[in-house]
This record gives sequence, structure tokens and C-alpha cells, in this order.
Amino acid sequence: MNRSKMYGLLFLSIESIVVKEYGRKIWKKVLNYVGLDSESEFSTHTMYENALMLNLAKACSHILKDKLPEDYMCYFGKCFLKFCSTYKYDQILTLSGRYFRDFLHEINNLHETIRFSYPKMISPTFIVEKEDVNGCILSYTSSRKGFIHYVMGQLQECAHIFKVDLTIEVLSVKDALSNGCRVEFKLLFDNWPFTLQKQPINDNLFPEISSDFFFEVFPMSLVIGKDLTIRQVGNNLKFLFGKEDLTKKILSDVFVLRRPLFATFTYEKIIAYQHVIFELECSICSHDSEDGKRVQMLLRGEMKELPGTKLIVFLCVPLIENLEDLQTKGLYLNDLSMIDNSRDMIMVGHQHASNMELTLDQTIRNIKKTSIVKKKAKEYQQASKDLLYSVLPKNICMKLEAGCPIEQTWQTIENVTLMFCSITQYSRFVDINKAKNVKDFVKIICGIFEWIDEIISRFNVFKVETKENDGLCLIAGGLDGNSDNTSDVARCALALVNSNNTSTDKGFDENLTFEIGMDFGSVVAGVVGLKNYQYCLFGDVVNTASRMDHNSLQGRIQVTQQCKQRLNPNEFVTCPRGTIRIKGKGLMPTYWLVGEKKDPNTKEKLRMYWEEFCNNEIVGISKKLRRKTI
Repeated sequence: MNRSKMYGLLFLSIESIVVKEYGRKIWKKVLNYVGLDSESEFSTHTMYENALMLNLAKACSHILKDKLPEDYMCYFGKCFLKFCSTYKYDQILTLSGRYFRDFLHEINNLHETIRFSYPKMISPTFIVEKEDVNGCILSYTSSRKGFIHYVMGQLQECAHIFKVDLTIEVLSVKDALSNGCRVEFKLLFDNWPFTLQKQPINDNLFPEISSDFFFEVFPMSLVIGKDLTIRQVGNNLKFLFGKEDLTKKILSDVFVLRRPLFATFTYEKIIAYQHVIFELECSICSHDSEDGKRVQMLLRGEMKELPGTKLIVFLCVPLIENLEDLQTKGLYLNDLSMIDNSRDMIMVGHQHASNMELTLDQTIRNIKKTSIVKKKAKEYQQASKDLLYSVLPKNICMKLEAGCPIEQTWQTIENVTLMFCSITQYSRFVDINKAKNVKDFVKIICGIFEWIDEIISRFNVFKVETKENDGLCLIAGGLDGNSDNTSDVARCALALVNSNNTSTDKGFDENLTFEIGMDFGSVVAGVVGLKNYQYCLFGDVVNTASRMDHNSLQGRIQVTQQCKQRLNPNEFVTCPRGTIRIKGKGLMPTYWLVGEKKDPNTKEKLRMYWEEFCNNEIVGISKKLRRKTI
């Protein structure tokens, strides 16, 4: 049994209340902070590390900055009690006793009841040490450390359920076991029911009760002395041990204390735990075995001090699973008491227990299957979102997901940088490869555009359109409102022209080169159509960027003057190309984007571009002089 884990029910309570009070976004941030996926879900019967709850408290404190982690642990404790109302556990609390003091005495027995639904639960132990009209001293022993404030929150919420004003003070904190703790709380509340004493019974009614009569009424019982020696054993209990005489033996030599978890075999401890169910484990000879094989036996019941005698009586019943188990242990139905329901539990109780255990196992399996299905569904949902975000800009996708009509996606965007990127001599490349097998040809084309998409994905840009027939891509920056988008598009363009696409990578005989054109301006953008959505851009900047690409050269990036002005001269190097005639635009001054200043190859490319520009200018001047001469 793993003492370092706890059931997911506790974490579900935290998630439920945090989401309700702070929202799902905050909860996702909390999950990310503790190293979990933001879409993670807790399962009721799944076991989780104790440290996770402490980390959740730290995460809430760090993100919300309104409470300390200790305050959030207290808050989580209150959350658990509120959340348990959905499972009807609040009814168990309110029916545990008439008053808050009754509940404090019954906490351990409540945990025992819940243990049948959560068999791996390692519950703490609570003991009321002292009590008066002003409250009590409550000791808390647990195998976990760091949950003191969590318990305080639970106690405060329980007091609220019983309509009691409670003040809690920590008196002492001590280590218990290897990694646990023992804490003493001073609980201050109006404990007026403490004054209600039971009416005394006239002792003359039973002036003397013999031991024979006592053990006839309680045939399954043990009487223990103050020195923890066994003084007497009930007649029917003797049958369990056969010829073995238990009298005068030390209790711890015969039995192992199973419950309460943190109790010990001392007279004082047993007296302190009188309101708690005890389970003692012993080893007895199997009556079905001829070789003296021993089997384990559990005795369950209450420890009560006999007034004025310094004796403790253990009123117990053996825990028998079924009739076969009864036979194995050498018992018969008439050995069991008729006062309690031991006989009925043997006859019909095990069947119900088995059905409940089977149902619980099936429920746990179904929960695990549901968790797997939910995880898969979220993976598919995320894949669908990723696909949609690759087709449309994210802000447009969010509008469509919110149910906005198509026309609300249309907008005018003032500062957009557009880049047309075309593969040099793409039609010739297609003609050469058409002779190949159709599958091989399609594989090559897909490989090319996947490679282009991989480069584009490194930058904060959006690929608006791909024209496979022309080997052309339209890439935009600034559709998300980012004003400094020209730099992103420029870096993307440089990455494309400087990429090393070898023939062995894509399966064809020559390297690819690009011709790129860029422009900056305003566009009208939006989704077109009701099916097969397409995101479209309209405006003069689209035409101009296309012309810049069409008039560019192999391995060159041609930009307009307004685009060049948007580039930071401390980061990018440009070179004038000159004034060229653009279809539909007339004469326009354009520039080459040479590269980034930090790139060592930029200097050499700039020298080459300047020599080319100067030669073109000299040729242009010579032509003008020749025309004037003629």
C-alpha cells in the first residue's frame, strides 16, 4: 500500500472550486505551473502523489498573489467538504452525531465507513484528548507532512455545517512514524452539550454480574489487564485458537494492531481510543489443513474500560468472508453472537460485498477507459484546431468558433507586409518530372511544399495561399495586428533564398531557387465561402507585391520603397536596384533585400549588387547620351 499517494477525489474538489471562483483559464495556468498539461483531468479513484496538492497551493499563491500557500491549503480543505456534498457525503457528516463534539469523536469511524469505497485510503487518526465546555484538545496523527492547514480548513467547514463558531490553535507539532506527523490542536467553540450527562442507573438493579454471565452474553470477547496481559477469553473465541491457551500472554505477542493506524499497544492509548473501531490480526491453525498450516484472522470491535477494575474488555466479532472461510477457521454459525448481525453478514453480507467490490472494480475500469477516451478526444480536438489554424489566422478561427457569421471576419488591416515567393522555372521542373510515376511525382511535389512550409513555420508569418500550378506562395505578416511585421517577413524571405535544398533531400535532379517580391500597405481581409473556407486578401498591395515577385530575379528579394523604409537599417541591408517599369504601375524605384547585417555573407553580396547597380546606371546614362546625340 502506497502511503505517498491520495485519491483523485481530493484534487477534483480543488479543480471544481477553483474553476468556479477563478475561471478555467486560471486553472489551466495552475496546472502548467505544476508541470501538468493544461487539459489534464483528475479521476476519482486514481492515486496521485501527495506533493501534488502542496504544489497546487504554491501555484495558486504564485499566480493569483492573494494568499499564502498555507492559506490555500486551508482553502482546499474547505473546498473538499463543499465538493463532497455532490457525493452526498455531507449527509454522513450531519448524521454522525447531534452536536459538533459528537462528530469529533466519530471522525475515525467515518473514515472507516468511507474506506469501503476507497480501499487504498490511508486516513489520519483524530483523538479528543481533553474536553470541556469551551472546546477540546484534538490530536491529529497522519502519515503525511504538510497537511496541517488542510485539516484546519476541513475542521472549520465541518464546524460551519454544525453551525458552530470555531477557533483553531496549533499547540504542538511532532514527528510520527518515518515521514508523518502528530499535531495537537486546541479547538475553541461553545461545547455546551458536554454538560449533558447521562442519567445514572440504579445500581441495585444489577448488584452483581458474574463472569460466566458476561461471557455468555459476549462469547467473542477478550479481557486485558493494565499490564496488557490477557486475563480471560470468551468461550466461542477460544475455538479459534484450539488448544492454545491465551491467558497470561501479552496482547502484542498474540495480536498485531491493524487499526487505528497510529495507535500502539499501551493501556493509556487504548483508553484514549475508546471511541474508535479496533482491528486485531492474529494467526490461527487452519482446521482444513492436516499439516498445521496457519491462516490470518481479523477481530473487529470496541475497546472499553471496565469502571473501577483497571481492566479493558475487547468486544469483538471475527471478520468472516463467507461460509468456506467460517469452516476454515473452525467456527460455526452458533458460535457467533445473536445480539449483533454477525450471522446475517455471513449468510448474505458477503454476496453484497462481493457485488459491491465487483461494481467498484468495474467503475474504476470504466473511469480509466473514460479518461483514455477523453484524452484521445482532446488530442483529436487539438489536431483539428491545429489544422484549422494552419488554414485560417488564429484570431479568425476564434471568431468562427464563437459562432460569429462569416461577414464579421472581414476587416481592414492597415499595416500588412506581403511576400510573394515563386519557385524559379517551376513549369520546366514540372515538365521534366511528369515522365515519372504518378505517385513519385506527387510525392516530390508534396515534399517541396512541406519543406517550404517548414521554413515558413519558424517565423511569425501566415501563409495565405499556395498556387501549386505556378509554384507560388503568398505569405503575410501583420494579420494579427503586430505592427513590427516587416522584419518577420524579411527574415522568412531570407531564410527561403538562403536555404540549401539538395537533390537527395527531395528526390529530383536540381536545386530549387526562389524569386521573391515584397510590399507594405493596407488590405481588406476575410473568409470567403460557407464550405471549404478560404482566407482572402484584397488591395493594391497584393498586386504590387505580385509584380515585385514577377520582376524579381533568381535568388533575389525585390522590395518596394515603402517596404524598404519599414526595415531597420541596423538589422537589414538593402541595395537600390534602380527605377524599373512595373506593369500597371509605370516607373517605380525598387530595392534588393541583401541580407541581415549579422550575416557574414551579406558584405560580399552587397558588393556584387552595387557593382551591378552601378553598371546598369552607366549603361542607362550612355543610352540617354546616344539618343540626345542622334
